[in-house]
Amino acid sequence: MTSIGFRAAAASPTRPWPAERVEQWPIERLIPYTDNPRLHSAADIERIAASILKWGWTNPVLVDEQGVLIAGHGRVAAAAKLGLTIPIPVIVAQGWSEEEKQAYRLADNELAARGSWDPDLLRSELHDLKFSGFDLDLIGFAPDRLEEILGGLGSSGPERSRRHPGCPRSTHNRARRRLVVGRP
Repeated sequence: MTSIGFRAAAASPTRPWPAERVEQWPIERLIPYTDNPRLHSAADIERIAASILKWGWTNPVLVDEQGVLIAGHGRVAAAAKLGLTIPIPVIVAQGWSEEEKQAYRLADNELAARGSWDPDLLRSELHDLKFSGFDLDLIGFAPDRLEEILGGLGSSGPERSRRHPGCPRSTHNRARRRLVVGRP
């Protein structure tokens, strides 16, 4: 969003930010949007379910005033698969037109999908997790994709040797991150 668009949205006295209020709803109250074009395979739902079991519910779903899902279909399907009976966090988008809800359903998925990875930093992060013994299956990458990314790095590859004790990131990676964002 441009800074002009952001100011206009933020300055609107008649339309609150949807995230100003997170509510807890039973899963039975949520209504899937029947024309949702985003598809989740059974494997995707399994991965999301494993993520929920590991980290809990970290991202509220978005619904309209009637409880129809705008964003979060995969999380709700995973919660149902897990048989969750506890209320889940919900944000209600109040006053949105049908067109705005329809457009956001698409934007929520497409804007996130448009992001890309810095391959060196991704490899480094995954390597660190692998080296620590973290279960990489929980992150969501397919096993063949993980293998491709890690590209033959062993359990003690070159990234680990650049670490300083007590320092969460190597000086090499910090310098690279500054370079990537254009800082000196």
